[in-house]
Amino acid sequence: MGKLTAYGHDVIMTETSKPAPADGLLNEVNDAFSGLTLALSKGRILEETMPLLRAAGVDLLEDPEASRKLIFQPQTQMYVY
Repeated sequence: MGKLTAYGHDVIMTETSKPAPADGLLNEVNDAFSGLTLALSKGRILEETMPLLRAAGVDLLEDPEASRKLIFQPQTQMYVY
């Protein structure tokens, strides 16, 4: 779990992954990584963060402002390089 501060806002991040192999080969680390979860509150923080995520290639399948859902999936599969 980590905490990132962007534009004065705290973004809590949790990483779900298996332990990386001892030899540290990139392809094995990619196989061990299972995802990254960003927890953002709706409203101003989400509005300010979404342009940053879109610029990084992360966009959502649904519009969070048009839904009461709390969990949204990205449009594309994300990869670690």
